[in-house]
Parts: sequence; structure tokens; C-alpha cells
Amino acid sequence: MCFSPFLYLLAVFTFTTSILLLCLFALHEHFFPLPPPSASPLCNETCGVISDQAEAKLALPHLLFELLAILARHLPRYVAACLAWLWPIVLGFLVLPVTFVAFLYGTALLVQLYILRHWIVGESNISKDELLVRLMAAVWEAHGRAFHGYEVFGMEKLPPPGEGAFLIYYHGTLPLDAYYFMARHIILRDRHPIPVVDRFLFRLPGLQQILRLTCAMEGSIEECVSLLNPSLTEANRSHHANYSPEETSEPQSRKGVNPSRSGQVLLLSPGGVREAIFSDEYYSLLWGKRRGFARIAIKAKKPIYPVFTENIREGVRVVQYGKRKFRLFIGLLKLERTLCAHPASSVVEGSCYIGLARNLCLTWYPEES
Repeated sequence: MCFSPFLYLLAVFTFTTSILLLCLFALHEHFFPLPPPSASPLCNETCGVISDQAEAKLALPHLLFELLAILARHLPRYVAACLAWLWPIVLGFLVLPVTFVAFLYGTALLVQLYILRHWIVGESNISKDELLVRLMAAVWEAHGRAFHGYEVFGMEKLPPPGEGAFLIYYHGTLPLDAYYFMARHIILRDRHPIPVVDRFLFRLPGLQQILRLTCAMEGSIEECVSLLNPSLTEANRSHHANYSPEETSEPQSRKGVNPSRSGQVLLLSPGGVREAIFSDEYYSLLWGKRRGFARIAIKAKKPIYPVFTENIREGVRVVQYGKRKFRLFIGLLKLERTLCAHPASSVVEGSCYIGLARNLCLTWYPEES
């Protein structure tokens, strides 16, 4: 089932246009009366028509204000009449189905949250941040199961906890698959993947706490390498700068693994927001000249795990008409982070597939792009 805000806009536009046309037809004779019959000669008639046209042009502002006054006076009556005629149709074909679907999926969401209630609470000595992370993971897990029947295939291909994993995924219109995967990974493996996001997200009000809890980062190449393979980074530091690991050792984590010694799960989409907006129904990759992910994998000496979620673009559709024409204009003005139309959301099934590990050779990309 598809809920499109464009349908509501179209209905409002049609309703408003109909009211304006009715008012114009009703007031046409008042604003543009027919000229009275006259027995004057042809010249006098022509001169009279010209003078009437000139007076009409001068009186146009006055007529517009009068039209607005009449519309304001009679508009409530027309609106009430139209609503009295339309409310059975709106109630039968719009309100009741939407309400039914909302209650249905709201119930499914609550059921999934109830199933995960014991995992959310966990141990009695759990910290506040850990409790919030579990709550967010449970909400997104319930949303994915209730609305999209989300499943992950190939989780066993990822390395065990303590080893770094570099996951590359296709960026859909909305990165719902990234949220669902992070939630599923936290629940199944009790390990939080670190997403690499665009810097504009840190400037949006109200998202700072969520980004902090999810450990989201802008992610330079050096930072990503240090997260994937901390031992390699420490070896390089000790070799080049007389680095002493004992002096900068960090406290043990809750699982008894030193976070400076264990690799993290890194989640990155090379296409980013540009791929989310300008990609099509054929799931075209719009990576351009972005080779940073390859440098990260090579420097960290870690393989890449490709991740793809089917129907990720069918879940949320965007306006396709004219998108290619304005792509260059939007790219030049850097509007791809702010200009995105989501006219319809659909309840479709989505399954995530994790591919086999891919090792990149050192000659895969030029050293300087």
C-alpha cells in the first residue's frame, strides 16, 4: 500500500481551483458587464470601446481587491458545501484505510518491542547510554520486521568480535537498511557498528545525541584505518615516533577486550547523498571518483564486505521527472544535501545480503586522484 502526499496536494489544488473558477464565473457579469446598445456611428462606437478598455486597465487593481473581498466573504460557504459533499468519499477511501493500516502496523511494532523487552533491560548494572542504544536498536529492529519483514543473510561471513570488518553498502533514498542492519548487528552480536556519515548531519539540530550514541563519525582515512586495524596503527606510531602503548593504554571495555587492540565494524556508503537522490530504479552506483574507501581497505589490510538490501529504493520513491536535467545545477550549488523530494512511501519486503570478502590489490587505484 502506498501513501503519497502528492495525492493530498492534488486534491487541495483541485478543490481550490474549483472554488476560484466558480467565483469567477459567478462574478464575471459583475466585473465585465456587457456594453449597452447604442445607435451612435461606427467611429463613436470604436472610440467608446477603446475608452472602456483604458478604464478597465486603470480599474484592475480595484477589481482585484474587490474580488479578494468577495472571495473572503463567500469562501467559507463554498468550503462547507464542498466538504459536506466530499466527506463520505474522504472517510471511506482515505481516512478509514489509513487508520486501519496505522493501527495494524502500530500493533505489530508494539509486539516486536515487547518481544525484545528482556534484551532491552539486560543486566541490572547497565549504563544509561547502553540502555538508550539498546532501546534505539529495539525500535529500529521492530520497525524493520513490522514494515518490511527485514532479514539479514550472510551474517556468519563477518569476522568474530575483536576483528575489524569493513562493510560497503548501496545508499538508498533513505538509509533504512543501514539503521536496520546496525540494530540487528547489535542485537545478535552485542557489537555496535560505526557508521561513517556526511558532515552535514552534525549540523542538524536535535541529532547530536543520536549521532553520539551511534558513534557516528565523519571519518578521515586515518581514523577509519585506526578503527579497522588498531594494531597496525600502533605499530606505525611506535616505529616512527617512539610510541609506547603502555603509556596510553585505555581501560577495558565491558566485554573485557581492550578497544585500542580490537578492530571495529565500519559501515560506509561511497555514493552518499548524491547516490540517494540521483540513482534510479536500476540501482546505478554513483560513486564518481570517490576512492577513499579503497585506500582505507588497503591501508588497513582488511577486506571489503559488500552489503545490499533488495527493494531499498522501492520503500521510498523520489521524483524522477527532470532529475537528470537539474543534476549538474544541484551539484554546482551543493544542494544535494538539502533538495530531496519523497512523494511516496511503500510497505515492501526487504532482505539484506552480505557478500563474500573482497581483497583489493595495491594497484587498484592511483595514488593521487
